[in-house]
Amino acid sequence: MKTAPGGMVTALAAAVVVLTSSQPAAAQSQAAAEQQPRDDRAAALQQLVAQSRLATEQLGQIDDRLAALRRQAADEESRRQGAADQEAAQHAATLDALGTLRQAEAQLATGDSDGVDEELGYAQAALSGRTWLDVEAAREALARFDFLPARQYLEAALAERRAPR
Repeated sequence: MKTAPGGMVTALAAAVVVLTSSQPAAAQSQAAAEQQPRDDRAAALQQLVAQSRLATEQLGQIDDRLAALRRQAADEESRRQGAADQEAAQHAATLDALGTLRQAEAQLATGDSDGVDEELGYAQAALSGRTWLDVEAAREALARFDFLPARQYLEAALAERRAPR
């Protein structure tokens, strides 16, 4: 009977050795199995970070292009507004000049030429084309003290501005 228990002890010892030596392998395979999903998750997160950085860079480029387009649109609007302001100022100056021509013509009708040439010079600066030439001719006639042709040239200048264009 002694052998049986001794044989059992040996078998038991062998089983313990097998169990203890197989536990690290089982633990390793379980740890490896747990490590694989972690590695997959880490790789997926790294990919998401890379995609996020790329998207951020692309959004930055889009934002830069949008800002450049907004600046360009603002510059164009500023140029348009400047041109409109200049046109309005020119129109106002022309209307003022035409008022001056009417006053000069009325003043010459009474035979008074004091200061008319100077006023016509200021008015002429805002005029162009045929109207400018008519005012120039009126000033030349006024320099000769020839009031009737001066008035006729002023009337022609005023009529030129009334004609449809």
